[in-house]
Amino acid sequence: MLSIIYLIFLDQTDSSFEETSDDNIDLSIYHECLNVIERNNNSLRIVCRQTRRARSAYWFNNICNRWENVEFRCHFRITKTTFEWLCTELAPLLLQRNNSRGAPRTPIKHKVSLTLWFLATGQSYRILGQLFALGESTICYIIRSVLYAIKCHFLSSKIQFKRKAGIPYAVGAIDGSHIPIKAPKQYSMDYYNRKGFYSIVLQAVIDSYGKFIDIFVGYPGFTYDSRVFHNSPLYHMLNSSSSSVIPTNAYILGNAGYPCYNWILTPYRDNGRLTQIQTYYNIKHSQTRVGVEQAFGKLKSRFRCLINPLTTSLATAILIVTATCILHNICEERQEDMLDDSEYLDDQNHFQTLLGNDNTRGVANSANSVRDNLANYL
Repeated sequence: MLSIIYLIFLDQTDSSFEETSDDNIDLSIYHECLNVIERNNNSLRIVCRQTRRARSAYWFNNICNRWENVEFRCHFRITKTTFEWLCTELAPLLLQRNNSRGAPRTPIKHKVSLTLWFLATGQSYRILGQLFALGESTICYIIRSVLYAIKCHFLSSKIQFKRKAGIPYAVGAIDGSHIPIKAPKQYSMDYYNRKGFYSIVLQAVIDSYGKFIDIFVGYPGFTYDSRVFHNSPLYHMLNSSSSSVIPTNAYILGNAGYPCYNWILTPYRDNGRLTQIQTYYNIKHSQTRVGVEQAFGKLKSRFRCLINPLTTSLATAILIVTATCILHNICEERQEDMLDDSEYLDDQNHFQTLLGNDNTRGVANSANSVRDNLANYL
């Protein structure tokens, strides 16, 4: 290191330095080298940065853009037609959030394709940087921007209640799924669920078409499903006397881990003395609710970033889950099924049925009356 500094010094100094006394030569060399390094600091930093960030956009520009529709859909989980439509819809929001600070702007299609690739694969920012020729901090900013734009533009229109299900007057079925995450720095044990990994909870209501009509994301994985439900906006809306979220005399179907209300019906608890009518009701109830687990499995099959632990912050993880649910609904609306049945994954991280004792006696009796009437009708 000393020889390198000395060579820099020789290159920058003139012959007048030869008159310096031998006693002070070392100190003079040291100070002069510091001055040289200080004067050239900016140039050296730029050279190092350019060397470290040398990347090629050949893969994206010359390979990715030439994929046919089937291959494009296999990698990005949506067709080219839907991709073009999505870019058009998100363009106004992404242009407003552009903050290039003098650097060349990243094209809208580049941003959306980067985000879709991340959601479909869950690859690290480092690998994405090599594929899309972008820095890791830029990738982080782009993904957050696109996810936020998807949430703002589509949440209210793509996730909403519609009356249609297998049992008369049922608008959908409710259940929860664990989304794996890395261990948070604070209160990490609250996120360690009973299945043995860290997670956040996705509570969702699914209609008969396999679409999400209500979602609530972010509660720690250790939380019981009934507690998540009681703290969700859906519970407060449905429990309000003035609520118009679902039609009058309509209801949601939930498993035995949920409380039984007039607007959420659970199966009869099998104590060995169920009547034939009650048994038949439980069968129809289960057949209608099976679509919930299928929807969770299809969601995670499409967007495999939800299978392995998300290494982002909690806020970004919640944003990722919300955006994937919206994109799932868009694919279902446009009838973009999975390419191959082998791609479908069963959701192994749905809530276990844990019986709770959250019901008050008055509410339970009223809900049981509604459930009995429905069972007799079936």
